Amino acid sequence: MSERSLRPSGSAVRLLRQLFNANPRNRSAALLIVLFAAIVAATEPVLPALMKHVLDVGFTAKRDFPLWAVPAVLMGLFTVRGLAWLASQFLTQWLTQNVLARVRELVYGQIVHAQLAHLQRESASSLIGASVYEAQLALGMIFPGLLTLVRDSFTLIALFGYLLWVNWSLTLLTLGILLPLIFTMRIISRRAKRLNVQMQKAAEETSYALEEGMLAAPVIRVHNAQSGFAARFDRINQSLRRTTVKTLVSGSTTTPVSQWLSALAVSVVIVFAMWQSDVSGQHSVGGFVAFITAMMMTLSPLRRVADIV
Repeated sequence: MSERSLRPSGSAVRLLRQLFNANPRNRSAALLIVLFAAIVAATEPVLPALMKHVLDVGFTAKRDFPLWAVPAVLMGLFTVRGLAWLASQFLTQWLTQNVLARVRELVYGQIVHAQLAHLQRESASSLIGASVYEAQLALGMIFPGLLTLVRDSFTLIALFGYLLWVNWSLTLLTLGILLPLIFTMRIISRRAKRLNVQMQKAAEETSYALEEGMLAAPVIRVHNAQSGFAARFDRINQSLRRTTVKTLVSGSTTTPVSQWLSALAVSVVIVFAMWQSDVSGQHSVGGFVAFITAMMMTLSPLRRVADIV
Protein backbone atom coordinates (compact mmCIF):
# COMPACT_ATOMS: atom_id res chain seq x y z
CA MET A 1 0.00 0.00 0.00
CA SER A 2 1.62 3.21 -1.15
CA GLU A 3 1.68 6.50 0.72
CA ARG A 4 0.11 8.33 -2.21
CA SER A 5 -2.97 6.11 -2.29
CA LEU A 6 -3.61 6.75 1.39
CA ARG A 7 -3.44 10.53 1.21
CA PRO A 8 -6.91 12.16 1.45
CA SER A 9 -7.94 13.64 -1.89
CA GLY A 10 -10.31 16.55 -1.50
CA SER A 11 -12.59 17.59 1.31
CA ALA A 12 -13.59 15.67 4.40
CA VAL A 13 -16.95 14.85 2.79
CA ARG A 14 -15.21 13.23 -0.17
CA LEU A 15 -12.94 11.29 2.17
CA LEU A 16 -15.93 10.10 4.18
CA ARG A 17 -17.62 8.98 0.97
CA GLN A 18 -14.51 7.04 -0.01
CA LEU A 19 -14.46 5.32 3.37
CA PHE A 20 -18.16 4.55 3.09
CA ASN A 21 -17.81 3.02 -0.38
CA ALA A 22 -14.83 0.90 0.66
CA ASN A 23 -17.20 -1.87 1.80
CA PRO A 24 -20.08 -2.80 -0.58
CA ARG A 25 -22.21 -3.88 2.39
CA ASN A 26 -22.22 -0.31 3.74
CA ARG A 27 -24.64 0.82 1.03
CA SER A 28 -27.06 -2.00 1.84
CA ALA A 29 -26.85 -1.14 5.53
CA ALA A 30 -27.57 2.53 4.78
CA LEU A 31 -30.64 1.62 2.71
CA LEU A 32 -31.92 -0.62 5.52
CA ILE A 33 -31.36 2.20 8.02
CA VAL A 34 -33.48 4.53 5.89
CA LEU A 35 -36.17 1.83 5.58
CA PHE A 36 -36.37 1.18 9.33
CA ALA A 37 -36.34 4.93 10.03
CA ALA A 38 -39.30 5.29 7.67
CA ILE A 39 -41.13 2.49 9.51
CA VAL A 40 -40.56 4.25 12.84
CA ALA A 41 -41.86 7.51 11.36
CA ALA A 42 -44.91 5.79 9.84
CA THR A 43 -46.02 4.58 13.29
CA GLU A 44 -46.10 8.12 14.72
CA PRO A 45 -49.46 9.33 13.34
CA VAL A 46 -51.12 5.97 14.11
CA LEU A 47 -51.37 6.80 17.83
CA PRO A 48 -53.36 10.08 17.44
CA ALA A 49 -55.51 8.46 14.75
CA LEU A 50 -56.27 5.58 17.12
CA MET A 51 -57.10 8.04 19.92
CA LYS A 52 -59.52 9.88 17.61
CA HIS A 53 -61.44 6.72 16.76
CA VAL A 54 -61.50 5.48 20.36
CA LEU A 55 -62.73 8.80 21.77
CA ASP A 56 -65.33 9.35 19.05
CA VAL A 57 -66.72 5.80 18.91
CA GLY A 58 -65.34 3.78 21.81
CA PHE A 59 -67.35 5.49 24.55
CA THR A 60 -70.67 5.36 22.76
CA ALA A 61 -73.20 2.68 21.86
CA LYS A 62 -71.88 2.74 18.29
CA ARG A 63 -68.57 1.08 19.22
CA ASP A 64 -67.52 -1.03 16.23
CA PHE A 65 -64.57 -2.91 17.75
CA PRO A 66 -64.11 -5.37 20.64
CA LEU A 67 -62.42 -4.22 23.84
CA TRP A 68 -59.43 -6.51 23.34
CA ALA A 69 -58.62 -4.73 20.06
CA VAL A 70 -57.33 -1.61 21.84
CA PRO A 71 -54.45 -3.26 23.75
CA ALA A 72 -53.78 -5.58 20.81
CA VAL A 73 -53.36 -2.65 18.39
CA LEU A 74 -51.33 -0.60 20.87
CA MET A 75 -48.98 -3.47 21.73
CA GLY A 76 -48.60 -4.38 18.08
CA LEU A 77 -47.89 -0.77 17.16
CA PHE A 78 -45.18 -0.31 19.77
CA THR A 79 -43.71 -3.75 19.00
CA VAL A 80 -43.23 -2.80 15.36
CA ARG A 81 -41.90 0.61 16.34
CA GLY A 82 -39.50 -0.83 18.91
CA LEU A 83 -38.13 -3.48 16.56
CA ALA A 84 -37.63 -0.93 13.76
CA TRP A 85 -35.95 1.49 16.20
CA LEU A 86 -33.64 -1.24 17.49
CA ALA A 87 -32.75 -2.35 13.96
CA SER A 88 -31.92 1.20 12.85
CA GLN A 89 -29.74 1.79 15.93
CA PHE A 90 -27.91 -1.53 15.47
CA LEU A 91 -27.26 -0.95 11.77
CA THR A 92 -26.05 2.59 12.47
CA GLN A 93 -23.51 1.32 14.99
CA TRP A 94 -22.51 -1.50 12.63
CA LEU A 95 -21.94 0.99 9.83
CA THR A 96 -20.01 3.34 12.13
CA GLN A 97 -17.71 0.58 13.30
CA ASN A 98 -17.14 -0.62 9.73
CA VAL A 99 -15.98 2.81 8.63
CA LEU A 100 -13.97 3.23 11.82
CA ALA A 101 -12.18 -0.08 11.22
CA ARG A 102 -11.25 1.16 7.73
CA VAL A 103 -9.89 4.39 9.22
CA ARG A 104 -7.70 2.46 11.67
CA GLU A 105 -6.51 0.25 8.85
CA LEU A 106 -5.48 3.28 6.77
CA VAL A 107 -3.73 4.93 9.72
CA TYR A 108 -1.81 1.73 10.46
CA GLY A 109 -0.82 1.47 6.79
CA GLN A 110 0.48 5.03 6.94
CA ILE A 111 2.52 4.20 10.03
CA VAL A 112 4.04 1.06 8.53
CA HIS A 113 4.99 2.75 5.25
CA ALA A 114 5.89 6.18 6.66
CA GLN A 115 9.46 7.47 6.71
CA LEU A 116 11.34 7.11 9.96
CA ALA A 117 11.94 10.87 10.18
CA HIS A 118 8.20 11.47 10.15
CA LEU A 119 7.61 8.89 12.88
CA GLN A 120 10.27 10.50 15.02
CA ARG A 121 8.53 13.89 14.74
CA GLU A 122 5.15 12.45 15.80
CA SER A 123 4.54 11.06 19.27
CA ALA A 124 2.99 7.62 19.69
CA SER A 125 0.20 9.04 21.85
CA SER A 126 -0.90 11.51 19.14
CA LEU A 127 -1.05 8.77 16.49
CA ILE A 128 -2.94 6.44 18.80
CA GLY A 129 -5.33 9.23 19.80
CA ALA A 130 -6.01 10.16 16.17
CA SER A 131 -6.65 6.58 15.03
CA VAL A 132 -8.60 5.33 18.04
CA TYR A 133 -10.22 8.08 20.10
CA GLU A 134 -10.60 11.11 17.80
CA ALA A 135 -11.84 9.07 14.84
CA GLN A 136 -14.31 7.19 17.02
CA LEU A 137 -15.58 10.43 18.55
CA ALA A 138 -16.05 12.07 15.15
CA LEU A 139 -17.74 9.13 13.44
CA GLY A 140 -19.77 8.45 16.58
CA MET A 141 -21.34 11.88 16.10
CA ILE A 142 -21.71 11.89 12.30
CA PHE A 143 -23.66 8.68 11.65
CA PRO A 144 -26.04 8.88 14.65
CA GLY A 145 -26.63 12.54 13.75
CA LEU A 146 -27.53 11.54 10.19
CA LEU A 147 -29.86 8.83 11.52
CA THR A 148 -31.60 11.38 13.75
CA LEU A 149 -31.95 13.80 10.83
CA VAL A 150 -33.42 11.14 8.52
CA ARG A 151 -35.75 9.66 11.14
CA ASP A 152 -37.02 13.02 12.39
CA SER A 153 -37.52 14.27 8.82
CA PHE A 154 -39.67 11.24 8.02
CA THR A 155 -41.52 11.70 11.32
CA LEU A 156 -42.32 15.34 10.53
CA ILE A 157 -43.53 14.41 7.04
CA ALA A 158 -45.82 11.72 8.50
CA LEU A 159 -47.19 13.89 11.31
CA PHE A 160 -47.79 16.99 9.20
CA GLY A 161 -49.35 14.82 6.51
CA TYR A 162 -51.78 13.51 9.12
CA LEU A 163 -52.44 17.02 10.44
CA LEU A 164 -53.20 18.30 6.94
CA TRP A 165 -55.58 15.40 6.39
CA VAL A 166 -57.41 16.11 9.68
CA ASN A 167 -57.66 19.91 9.28
CA TRP A 168 -55.55 21.75 6.72
CA SER A 169 -56.43 25.29 7.89
CA LEU A 170 -55.61 24.51 11.53
CA THR A 171 -52.37 22.87 10.36
CA LEU A 172 -51.30 25.99 8.49
CA LEU A 173 -52.00 28.04 11.62
CA THR A 174 -49.96 25.55 13.66
CA LEU A 175 -47.02 25.85 11.25
CA GLY A 176 -47.19 29.62 11.51
CA ILE A 177 -46.91 29.31 15.30
CA LEU A 178 -44.40 26.47 15.58
CA LEU A 179 -41.77 27.83 13.19
CA PRO A 180 -41.21 31.10 15.13
CA LEU A 181 -41.28 29.06 18.36
CA ILE A 182 -38.51 26.75 17.11
CA PHE A 183 -36.54 29.72 15.75
CA THR A 184 -36.74 31.44 19.16
CA MET A 185 -35.65 28.31 21.01
CA ARG A 186 -32.76 27.90 18.59
CA ILE A 187 -31.56 31.44 19.35
CA ILE A 188 -31.75 30.75 23.09
CA SER A 189 -29.91 27.44 22.68
CA ARG A 190 -27.12 29.04 20.63
CA ARG A 191 -26.71 31.80 23.21
CA ALA A 192 -26.47 29.21 25.98
CA LYS A 193 -23.80 27.29 24.04
CA ARG A 194 -21.84 30.49 23.38
CA LEU A 195 -21.93 31.43 27.06
CA ASN A 196 -20.86 27.92 28.01
CA VAL A 197 -17.79 28.24 25.79
CA GLN A 198 -17.01 31.64 27.33
CA MET A 199 -17.35 30.15 30.81
CA GLN A 200 -14.90 27.36 29.94
CA LYS A 201 -12.40 29.90 28.61
CA ALA A 202 -12.79 32.04 31.74
CA ALA A 203 -12.24 28.97 33.92
CA GLU A 204 -9.07 28.13 31.98
CA GLU A 205 -7.79 31.70 32.41
CA THR A 206 -8.49 31.51 36.15
CA SER A 207 -6.64 28.20 36.45
CA TYR A 208 -3.72 29.61 34.48
CA ALA A 209 -3.60 32.72 36.70
CA LEU A 210 -3.57 30.55 39.85
CA GLU A 211 -0.82 28.34 38.45
CA GLU A 212 1.15 31.41 37.36
CA GLY A 213 0.85 32.91 40.84
CA MET A 214 2.09 29.72 42.47
CA LEU A 215 5.05 29.23 40.13
CA ALA A 216 6.06 32.89 40.02
CA ALA A 217 5.57 33.60 43.73
CA PRO A 218 9.31 34.16 44.45
CA VAL A 219 9.66 36.58 41.52
CA ILE A 220 6.49 38.44 42.54
CA ARG A 221 7.82 38.95 46.05
CA VAL A 222 11.24 40.09 44.83
CA HIS A 223 9.65 42.80 42.68
CA ASN A 224 6.97 43.60 45.29
CA ALA A 225 4.24 43.03 42.66
CA GLN A 226 1.65 41.37 44.89
CA SER A 227 -0.93 44.13 44.51
CA GLY A 228 -0.66 44.20 40.70
CA PHE A 229 -1.04 40.43 40.37
CA ALA A 230 -3.88 40.45 42.90
CA ALA A 231 -5.73 43.11 40.90
CA ARG A 232 -5.18 41.15 37.70
CA PHE A 233 -6.47 37.94 39.31
CA ASP A 234 -9.49 39.82 40.68
CA ARG A 235 -10.43 40.94 37.15
CA ILE A 236 -10.13 37.39 35.85
CA ASN A 237 -12.04 36.00 38.82
CA GLN A 238 -14.88 38.51 38.43
CA SER A 239 -15.06 37.74 34.72
CA LEU A 240 -15.51 34.04 35.55
CA ARG A 241 -18.20 34.90 38.11
CA ARG A 242 -20.18 37.06 35.67
CA THR A 243 -19.90 34.53 32.85
CA THR A 244 -20.96 31.65 35.11
CA VAL A 245 -24.01 33.57 36.36
CA LYS A 246 -25.00 34.46 32.76
CA THR A 247 -24.60 30.83 31.69
CA LEU A 248 -26.70 29.50 34.56
CA VAL A 249 -29.41 32.11 34.03
CA SER A 250 -29.50 31.42 30.29
CA GLY A 251 -29.80 27.69 30.89
CA SER A 252 -32.50 28.20 33.51
CA THR A 253 -34.64 30.37 31.22
CA THR A 254 -34.77 27.74 28.48
CA THR A 255 -37.40 25.55 30.16
CA PRO A 256 -39.87 28.29 31.27
CA VAL A 257 -39.58 30.12 27.94
CA SER A 258 -40.19 26.86 26.06
CA GLN A 259 -43.18 26.06 28.24
CA TRP A 260 -44.60 29.58 27.86
CA LEU A 261 -44.28 29.50 24.07
CA SER A 262 -45.80 26.01 23.93
CA ALA A 263 -48.71 27.18 26.09
CA LEU A 264 -49.21 30.14 23.76
CA ALA A 265 -49.23 27.88 20.71
CA VAL A 266 -51.70 25.43 22.25
CA SER A 267 -53.94 28.29 23.43
CA VAL A 268 -54.13 29.82 19.96
CA VAL A 269 -54.87 26.44 18.37
CA ILE A 270 -57.60 25.68 20.95
CA VAL A 271 -59.29 29.06 20.43
CA PHE A 272 -59.17 28.70 16.62
CA ALA A 273 -60.51 25.14 16.79
CA MET A 274 -63.37 26.21 19.08
CA TRP A 275 -64.17 29.05 16.69
CA GLN A 276 -64.24 26.61 13.77
CA SER A 277 -66.50 24.31 15.76
CA ASP A 278 -68.92 27.16 16.49
CA VAL A 279 -69.03 28.24 12.85
CA SER A 280 -69.13 24.90 11.05
CA GLY A 281 -69.26 22.20 13.73
CA GLN A 282 -66.53 20.24 11.96
CA HIS A 283 -64.58 19.25 15.09
CA SER A 284 -65.28 16.25 17.28
CA VAL A 285 -63.70 15.72 20.69
CA GLY A 286 -61.63 12.81 19.41
CA GLY A 287 -60.51 14.71 16.33
CA PHE A 288 -59.40 17.70 18.36
CA VAL A 289 -57.52 15.56 20.90
CA ALA A 290 -55.83 13.70 18.05
CA PHE A 291 -54.84 16.98 16.43
CA ILE A 292 -53.35 18.41 19.65
CA THR A 293 -51.51 15.13 20.30
CA ALA A 294 -50.00 15.06 16.82
CA MET A 295 -49.09 18.73 17.06
CA MET A 296 -47.24 18.21 20.35
CA MET A 297 -45.48 15.18 18.88
CA THR A 298 -43.93 17.42 16.22
CA LEU A 299 -42.13 19.66 18.75
CA SER A 300 -39.23 17.37 19.68
CA PRO A 301 -38.30 16.31 16.11
CA LEU A 302 -38.67 19.90 14.92
CA ARG A 303 -36.25 21.09 17.61
CA ARG A 304 -33.72 18.34 16.83
CA VAL A 305 -33.84 18.98 13.08
CA ALA A 306 -33.45 22.73 13.67
CA ASP A 307 -30.40 22.10 15.88
CA ILE A 308 -28.77 19.87 13.24
CA VAL A 309 -29.59 22.06 10.25
